[in-house]
Formats: sequence, C-alpha cells, structure tokens
Amino acid sequence: MEFFETFKHFLDKLFEFPVIKIMAGIFISLLSNMYGEMKPAYVTIIIFLIADWISALWFAWVDPDSCITSNRMRTGIIKILIYALALSAGHFCSYISALAAFEAYIQGFIVTTELISLFENAKKLDDHYGWKCKFLDVIINFLHGKRREMERSVGLHDQKRVRSEDDDCRPAGTESRSGF
Repeated sequence: MEFFETFKHFLDKLFEFPVIKIMAGIFISLLSNMYGEMKPAYVTIIIFLIADWISALWFAWVDPDSCITSNRMRTGIIKILIYALALSAGHFCSYISALAAFEAYIQGFIVTTELISLFENAKKLDDHYGWKCKFLDVIINFLHGKRREMERSVGLHDQKRVRSEDDDCRPAGTESRSGF
C-alpha cells in the first residue's frame, strides 16, 4: 500500500503547475530543435555561464568600487543571446558535411571565452581577499602575455610617428626610411 501512496504522490507532483511545465516542455523542444541533443559542450557552456555570472555578482557584492547595475545585466543577456545564435548557427552548419567543423569551433570559442572570464573573476576575488593563489597568477599572466604577444605581432602597439618631435618617444631602430 505504501508503494501506491508514494506513486500517487509523485504523480500528483508531476501534474502540479501544468501551464509552467507545458511552457518548459515547449522551451526544451525548441532548444532540442535548434541545437540537437544536449551535447557535453552545451552543458559545459551552461555551467561556465552560471559560474561566471555567480563569480561576477560575488565580486560586485564584495568590492566597494563595483556595483550591480541593470546595464551590466542587460549586456549579460545580450552575450547569452549572441552565444545562443552562434550555437544555433553551428548546429545548422553540422548538417552540411563541409561545414561540420564550425560547430566545434564555435563551441570551443564560447567555452574558452567563458573559462577566461572565470579565471579573470577568480583573480579579482583572489586579489580582493588576499588569498595569493599562484595558479591564478600564472594563468592570468600567461593569458595577458599571449594577448600582448598577439597584439605586437599584428602591430597594434606600433604607433606611426607624425612629427619629427616624436623622435624621443620612438624606440631605437624603429624609424622608417622617410624619417617618420
């Protein structure tokens, strides 16, 4: 008899709030049509997004110079929408064999972007609390070093000299043939 009472209890719970559950079913159906099955990359992205959001809110809560604003939340929603569109485009690319790799590239870009954001938020919290986590220092220095290295290779830090008075500001050996 106890089994049937437990069964009835869970059956009643299953049919509580039917409108909300129907809407959730429609939402999940739409997601599965847009993205296919729930792949590990999607689960990872969702976990990283939630962790990034929590760590950003945590830092904004404890740092006296930061504040939680609706504008920042709005940009977060825009970021999620961009991710959703990119993931959807990647899923549709997977139907074309010549473009199938784009789905993995898009997933990789989003996962990496969120992971870097998590490390940056963790570093902010580390600095705020004074925990001195060496691992975070190594990761952040590596990421920022690679960014600077890429900017240098692309030439984003090189400035053109427009006047001859700028000679003392220009590093030696970087003068052009025209003297500018």
